Amino acid sequence: MAFGKTQTGGLARLSDEDNHGYLYAHLSSLAYKPLLGMSPKSWYKMPAKATVVSYRAPKYELGPINLFDKNVRTIDSMKKELKRAKNDSTIDGILLVNPSYGTSFALMQELIEAFRDFKESGKHISVYYDNISNGGYIFSASIADKIYLNPTGMLDLRGIAIASPYLRDLLDSVGVEPINLRSHKYKNAGNMFSESEMTEAEREVYESLLDSIYEQVLASIETGRGDRLIKPIAELVDEGPYVIAQEALDAGLVDKLIYQDELKGELKKDFSFSKERKEMANYHNYEWAKPKENLIAVIYASGNIVMGKGKAGQKIAHQTTVDLIRKARKDPKYKGIILRVDSGGGSAQASDIILRELELAKKENNMPIVVSMAGSAASGGYYIAANADKIVADGTTLTGSIGVIGLAFNASELFKKVKVNWSTVKKGEHADLGALHRPMRDSEKNILESMIEHTYDDFIGIVADGRGMSKDEVHEIAQGRVWTGAQAKDIGLVDALGGMATSRI
Repeated sequence: MAFGKTQTGGLARLSDEDNHGYLYAHLSSLAYKPLLGMSPKSWYKMPAKATVVSYRAPKYELGPINLFDKNVRTIDSMKKELKRAKNDSTIDGILLVNPSYGTSFALMQELIEAFRDFKESGKHISVYYDNISNGGYIFSASIADKIYLNPTGMLDLRGIAIASPYLRDLLDSVGVEPINLRSHKYKNAGNMFSESEMTEAEREVYESLLDSIYEQVLASIETGRGDRLIKPIAELVDEGPYVIAQEALDAGLVDKLIYQDELKGELKKDFSFSKERKEMANYHNYEWAKPKENLIAVIYASGNIVMGKGKAGQKIAHQTTVDLIRKARKDPKYKGIILRVDSGGGSAQASDIILRELELAKKENNMPIVVSMAGSAASGGYYIAANADKIVADGTTLTGSIGVIGLAFNASELFKKVKVNWSTVKKGEHADLGALHRPMRDSEKNILESMIEHTYDDFIGIVADGRGMSKDEVHEIAQGRVWTGAQAKDIGLVDALGGMATSRI
């Protein structure tokens, strides 16, 4: 909760033996105490290379991210760093040199908003590049007062695209038959195996997604530096990439062509600032109070949804996640839950068990539930969000995909080619259902299709109840189709656009 510049809450970690997830809230009165003698009007040279994620496991855990985690940062940590710089009276601007933030479009939007919030305090942002990537330009043009480019550099501005491989012809050539059991034509996760090229339904979805994302990208650049461009940004993108730096300058896409050793002089000339700082002073005095009551539990759900227990940042294990929700709902200190979802889905059963625990928090503990969607909250990722009191997504979050898929393979022809023979002894008509060495029987396919149909019907029923729609209305926007957050808001799958700051209880 926040009243003016006073924040209330408490800071607490909620975890189990698998160290999965955190619960925290802020219960403090922040007293800003700048040290005497600090030099005013300085530039903060902010670390500019990182993979930005919605959540990461603690450093002492082993995992695919933490083995090489020097440049992995959470979006929350970057927002906090920018807020500190904003409130630091001795910092008047941020300098980024060759920034490279690897992340999703959705988290990039949150990062852009955080930098813009810094600028709203009257401070400045300058960016220097030797060469500018496509994504780097989208980011920098959205936030920077000045973009400096090396005179021999290039601007690789060229739009956005989706390319997907299709393996059907390869599988046919080696004797493997893919069996793509999807609930509807838009549920296309298995298409790379079952198709020889992009289907009309796939193309329809991809074009719709790109239209929405591209519109937001162009709007972001236009907001950042539209007044300096010589023509509409869409036309400038079509004329890219700019392999000659002077062409980028002439188009108004960058502000000056300089070498990096000239940067300090240009900053002094453009903004009258000369002092560079690579670290912020630790000048805030935070007086934290102990957690007492009315706290908000923030639970991170990142990765593939699976049954069992697991590590945070790697997967959403149902038992680990349920334990976190249960611990929060049974602790009287907590008055609500924010579930931060970044997942493309996974196990339908695991998703349903997690959803049930969230429903119990609402019914038995009268706790409001807010879902904040990060890069993706699709399929099972949307399922666990469906019954929330409020769903918040970034404009380019990939969500929806309300559908079901099953994928199987028949490798009988492959085994013939490599001279492998199979013999089976069984008791029970369907004891060897799913066997690779023979074609799937119609009766077996009927069993799987019935399961998929039943699961889909349950799925749209869950969404209908949570979103106040009829099942027919949900079906019209479901059928496995993926939407951006902006599109999802228009069709009623999302309540508001924004990041964690918008996801308040």
